[in-house]
Amino acid sequence: FLQVKALADLLVGRNLNEITSLADSFSILIKTDLFQLDDIRLKDVSVDVGYADDRLTVTRIDVGDLGGASFRATSGRIDGLTTNPHGLLEATLEARTLDGLALIAGKLAPDSGILPWLGRMAPSLTPAIVKTRITAPAGPDGTGIRGAIENGVAGSTSFNLVLEASVRTDWPERPARLSVSAHSPGSAD
Repeated sequence: FLQVKALADLLVGRNLNEITSLADSFSILIKTDLFQLDDIRLKDVSVDVGYADDRLTVTRIDVGDLGGASFRATSGRIDGLTTNPHGLLEATLEARTLDGLALIAGKLAPDSGILPWLGRMAPSLTPAIVKTRITAPAGPDGTGIRGAIENGVAGSTSFNLVLEASVRTDWPERPARLSVSAHSPGSAD
């Protein structure tokens, strides 16, 4: 546990715009029945992720229970992550409740208002199933990263979402494209 806490402390407050700000290469391997950091409890956790030679490899990220939600990402990689990304990552989030996700959101963005919003909206947003596919390059020009959710479900609403962004050192200043479509029974599309 002390090593994991040290890793979390290392990440907090870091500028993660560039993955190499942490290290030129790293490997994270965690397997535990219970992981708790402050009031956030993760059960049945398995993580096997590495970064070396500008390649991000996700062998497995699996959280069996995060306060009513589960998260799984398996067998994906992105080559040339900081230069000219190519590859695929897929992940699935399933949530019976949003309690655990709301706690994490409250920790990551305490002044954003997302924690109270999730508290109010949770009954309308659950159960939820979100399958995400991250592909690189994003488009025919051979640059960027594309994140897509197809046939996502949050409560009675189904939705699609596509986000495309550049992968450059100045990415926070670069424009990104976001496309969202949603359908909910009883609403006008």
